[in-house]
Amino acid sequence: MALPDNREISSLKIEELKAELDKRGLKKSGNKSTLIHRLRDAIVSEQQSSQPVETDSTFIQASAVNGQTFIQGTPNMEDIYSFTEIKVKDVCRLEIESLS
Repeated sequence: MALPDNREISSLKIEELKAELDKRGLKKSGNKSTLIHRLRDAIVSEQQSSQPVETDSTFIQASAVNGQTFIQGTPNMEDIYSFTEIKVKDVCRLEIESLS
């Protein structure tokens, strides 16, 4: 996978990887493999969010009741990605806690 300027991510030095992650407001800690993985994920996410999606522009309203999140309205892709990211983090956190 390449950056927008066509540089291959795997060929970047650690400092270059950290600079690219910093541009995106992402964590810069970890070994080179971790940094490459984090940057690739960010680029994939950027590419997906830049693709036009047909959707109703109805306002999304989320509310939490007893730990359950409810969404009202028609979500766009950004809302879906954000909601999914939150839920995945919650599941991961619960799995990590259960290992302790």
